[in-house]
Amino acid sequence: MLAVLGLLLTLAGCRIPEPTVRQGLDYGFRTPEQAFRSWRTAVQGDLLVEEYKTLSKGWRARNGNVSLFDYSEARDAILERYPQLRWALYRAKDPEVLARGERVALLQSRVPGPLWFQDRWLVVRLVRDGFWDAWLDTDPYQPSTGQPVRELVDSGTLTYSRKERALYARAKLDAEAEELGRWPDDVSLLQVGWEWKIDDFQLLEAPLSPDDPLPGG
Repeated sequence: MLAVLGLLLTLAGCRIPEPTVRQGLDYGFRTPEQAFRSWRTAVQGDLLVEEYKTLSKGWRARNGNVSLFDYSEARDAILERYPQLRWALYRAKDPEVLARGERVALLQSRVPGPLWFQDRWLVVRLVRDGFWDAWLDTDPYQPSTGQPVRELVDSGTLTYSRKERALYARAKLDAEAEELGRWPDDVSLLQVGWEWKIDDFQLLEAPLSPDDPLPGG
């Protein structure tokens, strides 16, 4: 028993490897599965900015309107509740899709030991959030402005004219953004679309069936 306990303590203190180049190239939010892998990559690499970006607008609101500037405190609370989360994500197998709708998906991934004697199950709910981002020539390597938009069509951010056979993207700038450059002359890239984001998760001792609700959600 002491030998087993010693093994578990040794493994618990092991350093989790940095994300691989392949993981970095796969980073994105086009599908629920890709969003799950991107979340794993960000958490595994302790990349707080990227980790924050994987979380849905709803998750941020439910957790006290968490911003990027105070996300480190929210993350400490997550790791206090799930101290093995980083290890679990590193060990997690490719997820299976339990359910998927137009805006919501439920994934489940088996997490084998050795931090526990029996497998655990990481169950993740994802939602499809709208967004728009604008890159300017003054800083071409990251968006200069942008924001999540839950409903792109209802908000008027994305419209379609059947008569003109044209698709229009409309992004509303605030006063601070207007000072960043000459609009639209300095715009090098404008993106509008939907991305899958992490909305809730649980680490369970038994797998869910497609008909089971996510505990606590």
